[in-house]
Amino acid sequence: MVLTYSTFHEFNYNFSTVTLAFFNRYPNPYATHVISADTISQKIQDQKLYTTRLIRKNGRLPKFIMPFLGKVAESWIVEYSVVDPVNQTMKTWTSNLEHRGVLKVEEQTEYKAVVPTDISNSNSSNHNNNNNNNNNKNALMTAATYNVLFSSNFGRWGIRDRIESWSLSKFRENVQKSRRGMAYVMERMREKGLTAFGEIQRQMSVVRDQRELRDV
Repeated sequence: MVLTYSTFHEFNYNFSTVTLAFFNRYPNPYATHVISADTISQKIQDQKLYTTRLIRKNGRLPKFIMPFLGKVAESWIVEYSVVDPVNQTMKTWTSNLEHRGVLKVEEQTEYKAVVPTDISNSNSSNHNNNNNNNNNKNALMTAATYNVLFSSNFGRWGIRDRIESWSLSKFRENVQKSRRGMAYVMERMREKGLTAFGEIQRQMSVVRDQRELRDV
C-alpha cells in the first residue's frame, strides 16, 4: 500500500522573498530538529537555477519498529530544486536517503507567483503571454502546492500500513511547522529590508551580465 497526500498554501509574500527564504530557512525556531543544510551542487542553465542540497536531521522513527532497528540518531534528506525567475516558479523534490526499505517519503512542491484577485480581475481582458508575465512580476503572493508519497516495504502488510499512516500523520504536523518557519524567516527578512531583491535573482543577473560581456 502507498499513501499520498496533497495540500495547498498561499504565502503573503512575493516570489523573490519566498525563494530567498526557502534557501535560508534553517535555522529557525520551528525546525530545531535540523542539524545542517549543505549545498553540494549548484548551476545555472537555460536561465534557471539548479541546486542540490543535503539536509541532516535528528532521526525519528515510530517506537513500534525500534525493536527491529534500534535507536536512529540522525537521518539524511536530499533536496533538489529548480528556480525559474522568468516565469516566477520554483519546483522542489525531497526524499530520505536512509531506511528506505522501512519508509520512503518523497515530496514534490511547486511554488508559483500569483496575482491577487482584484489585480487579476482588472486585467481579465488581456490573456496574452506578455500580460501574464507582467502580472507575475507584480504578484504580491506565492502559492505552494505540496504532493507527498509515503511507502513502506517493511514486514507484512499490517506493519507497513501502520508505518505509512504514522508517517502521514507526522507530515501533516510538520508541514504546519515548516510554514511557520518560512513565515518567521520572511518576517526577519522584511525587518532587515531584504524583500526587494532576492539573492537568487542577484546571482542570475550576474551570470547573465557575464554572458553578455563574453558575447560582445
